[in-house]
Amino acid sequence: MTDVARIEIVRELDLALIGRCRALDAVVYDEKYQTDEAAELRQIRKNPRSRVVAHYQGDVVGYIEFIPLTPAGFELFLNTRDSVFDLHITEHLVSPWRRDVAVDVYIASMVVRPDVQSKGISMVLLQGFYQALAALQAEGHRLGRIGATGVSVPGRRFVETMMGLPLAHAVPGGVAGVGMADDVVRYLADYLDW
Repeated sequence: MTDVARIEIVRELDLALIGRCRALDAVVYDEKYQTDEAAELRQIRKNPRSRVVAHYQGDVVGYIEFIPLTPAGFELFLNTRDSVFDLHITEHLVSPWRRDVAVDVYIASMVVRPDVQSKGISMVLLQGFYQALAALQAEGHRLGRIGATGVSVPGRRFVETMMGLPLAHAVPGGVAGVGMADDVVRYLADYLDW
């Protein structure tokens, strides 16, 4: 890769940046997998620190969205067999990051623009996700379980290989994986060879 992609760990609400990420969704995802904009903004406003964005050659080319969930929200994820759990998340299921109790995290999506795939953007995003989790832990926030669903071949690869999440259950066309945050952070450190 001639130009190096850079990551941005989102720390506050940036509506323009969220709009650019939603534009990526329109390119990458079938319409049935896209969330309602107003509902997504309500959940992001409740916890804006839930995204890592990749910039490459001046453009937003990818992101990972990870949503801290309430215990009820994560149980809903564990019990659903819908391949599009993201569409069930409301702002009432979003948790603030906490120091007193462990917060479970759902990885809602990892998106890389098709024309820049195979340029290392996914690895840059994983590095950013690792850094975001490590930063939250360094600030004293407690993390519990991490879950994700993968329905495409790259999505399943993301869940099983890139994140190292053990299979929790099957969903139509894919898998859902769940692991403990500390294990995921260690796995990512090894996977990224840090």
